[in-house]
Amino acid sequence: MRRLIITLPLMAALGFLGATRASADSIDTFTYTFGPDTFTWDLPASPTVDPNFSFPGNSFYVPVTYSLNDVTQAPQQFAFYNEATQGGGFAAPPGGGILNTFGPMLYSGRETTPTFSLGTFQLVDGAPDGPIGTLVISSAGVTPLPETSSLLLLGTALVLFGLMRKKLVHRATS
Repeated sequence: MRRLIITLPLMAALGFLGATRASADSIDTFTYTFGPDTFTWDLPASPTVDPNFSFPGNSFYVPVTYSLNDVTQAPQQFAFYNEATQGGGFAAPPGGGILNTFGPMLYSGRETTPTFSLGTFQLVDGAPDGPIGTLVISSAGVTPLPETSSLLLLGTALVLFGLMRKKLVHRATS
């Protein structure tokens, strides 16, 4: 009985702690059309940003494997810019190169914890007065994560069942 009194609150506490850490993030699909070219890539809606590549109030960088006209390209760092300080948009690689767009900010939240905004965005390419491209960010679905609270609940039930069984067997032999 003493084990039951100790075990039950401990398992309940672990269940509550596990439930607060379980989460899932959707995957966003990015399709950028500029002239005859179409760039596509997928990223988590709330990407994990390396603190070394997050610049509060300015931008954040994430590694991206993308396709150009359905041909997979070498991974690149993509920079997503704050509208207030950098004119919004994104660049690959940062500082220009393959893509260098200007326009609305494509995320909300801080650069350390951004969440991409879904929708269709008109972006100017190459220079603030350059030609216009279209970026569509859509949700591709949810990435499933193990639900730790359900596993802990099952474990608690098994422990309680084992303790009850042991107690019944002990009473039957006494």
